[in-house]
Amino acid sequence: MDCPKCGYAMSEFDTECPRCKRTGTAPAQPAAPSPGPAPGPAPPMAPGKIPGGPVGQALPRHNTSGTDQAPPLEVMQMGWCWGAFGLHWIWGIANQVWVSFLTLVPCVGFGVAIWLGISGHRMAWQKRSFASVDQYRDTMRVWNNWGLGIFIVSVVLGIIPVGAGILFPPLAAAREKARQVSCLANEKQITLAILQFCQDNKGCFPPAAGWREALAPYVRDTHVFECPTGRTYGFNTNLAGYSLDAIKQPRSTGVIFEADASGNPIYPHRGGANIGFADGHCAWQTEEQAKGEIVW
Repeated sequence: MDCPKCGYAMSEFDTECPRCKRTGTAPAQPAAPSPGPAPGPAPPMAPGKIPGGPVGQALPRHNTSGTDQAPPLEVMQMGWCWGAFGLHWIWGIANQVWVSFLTLVPCVGFGVAIWLGISGHRMAWQKRSFASVDQYRDTMRVWNNWGLGIFIVSVVLGIIPVGAGILFPPLAAAREKARQVSCLANEKQITLAILQFCQDNKGCFPPAAGWREALAPYVRDTHVFECPTGRTYGFNTNLAGYSLDAIKQPRSTGVIFEADASGNPIYPHRGGANIGFADGHCAWQTEEQAKGEIVW
C-alpha cells in the first residue's frame, strides 16, 4: 500500500509512513463470513445403528448365553416361562437345566415347577448357548406355546373328574328315584289286577302257584311283573285263596312286594321297597316299617 502523501511504498503492517511520518489507516481485515442459519438438532439415529457408520449397520450385542452372567433385559422381560412350568424335565433336558428333574420328586414337584416358571428364562439363558437373543426368543416362544397348551389340558382333565364327582351323586339319586317311581307304577297295576281277579272269583285271591298267569288277563303288559332294578315281585302267599272280605285291616295288609329270585323280600330303593296293599294303594316303605307295621 502507498502512502497517500509522499507515495512511499508502505508495508501492509505499517501504521505510519516511515518517510513523512504520516499516520495511515490499518489495513482492513478481511470480513468474516456471514453466519448462516443456525444448525438445527441432529436427526434422530435409528435404533440399533452405529453413529456415522454405514446405513443398516447394527450395534453389536454381547452374547452372554451359556455363561453365569445375568441375561439381557430382552430375556428377562419375557416373564413367566410356560415351557418350564408345563413341560418340566422335558424342557430341562432340551435347555440343559438339570434341576428340573426335581419336579419328579413327590411333595416338592409342584413347588419346583412354580420356581421353574418364575426363573426358567434366566436359567435357560445361562445354561444353554444361543446365537442371539432373537434365536432365544423364537425358541422359548415355541416352548411356551406347548407348555401353556399342556397346562390347559391338564386343568381341563382335572376339572372333569371333580365335576363328575359333584354331578354323579345327584344324577344317580335322580335315576334311582325314576326307577322307584316306575316300580311303584308296576306294583299299582299288579295290585289293581289282583283286586279285579278277586271281584271275578267270588272275592278270593289268586293261588300261590301260577299267580302271574292268573293275573295276565288283567294287565296290559306282562313286563309289569319285572322291577326296573332287574328283580321281580313276590305275592303274599298267606292270602292265596283267602277272601278279600275277610281281611280286617286291608290298608295295612301287604299283597305285593319286591323279591329276589327265591321270593324273599328285598329293599332295593334307598333302603326301602314299594309295597302294594289289599285296599289297592301302593307306597314306599322302609325295611323297619315293612317288618313291623305291615300285616303279612
